[in-house]
Amino acid sequence: MEKFLSAVDSSNLWSKTYATLKDNIIKRHFKPNQKILINEVAKQLKVSRTPVRDALNRLEMEGLVWTEPKVGTFVVPIDEKLINCAIDTRLMIELWVVEKLPNLPQERIDNGIHNMKILLNNAESDYDKDFKTYHELDYNLKFHMEYVKIGGNYKNDEIYRSILNYRLPVTIPKHVLDDEVEKAIRQHRDILDSLSSADYLKLREKITFHLEESRINIIKKIRKNGGEI
Repeated sequence: MEKFLSAVDSSNLWSKTYATLKDNIIKRHFKPNQKILINEVAKQLKVSRTPVRDALNRLEMEGLVWTEPKVGTFVVPIDEKLINCAIDTRLMIELWVVEKLPNLPQERIDNGIHNMKILLNNAESDYDKDFKTYHELDYNLKFHMEYVKIGGNYKNDEIYRSILNYRLPVTIPKHVLDDEVEKAIRQHRDILDSLSSADYLKLREKITFHLEESRINIIKKIRKNGGEI
């Protein structure tokens, strides 16, 4: 395995091992379908095998790696099938929230709107200044999570957050064009405006359009990259 991992310091060792592995998988220093060699990773990070195994177990729960018994652990490739399944699940959860909105406490809706406004304003500001910062702060995830939380179903929150990990390797800067980010921010503004005005029919349309366009754009990138990222 190519040496690209740096040793982690001994404080909070388990969390840092996990964070380092996740970051390198997302940035595709580990390639799709690549076997992760536990001994080699432990050697490069200068840790024992145990925190590496623990990190891989967590990453498997997040859908970033998979384990084949008696063979090893491999990086999950992002392909069309995965994208279609993930977008379908996102649509089910987000449109479920739309159906619940008329009967939800207004205070919860208002709180969600407030948080989404702050995130969107910060996203626009950081994008204008520095795309790297915009990407690392993952405003897209945070915006959609605030919306999903309005529904008040913590299991949906957990599912939604876990399936969004597919986005990370396809939204690293080399795969993203400026106009895509600008479109996404505008579409988020449309979603927020519809939610704020309680126009739930329009909200359904805006969410569906936004996620279907995301599906199309990601699949185009996957095809351009040879079928997987």
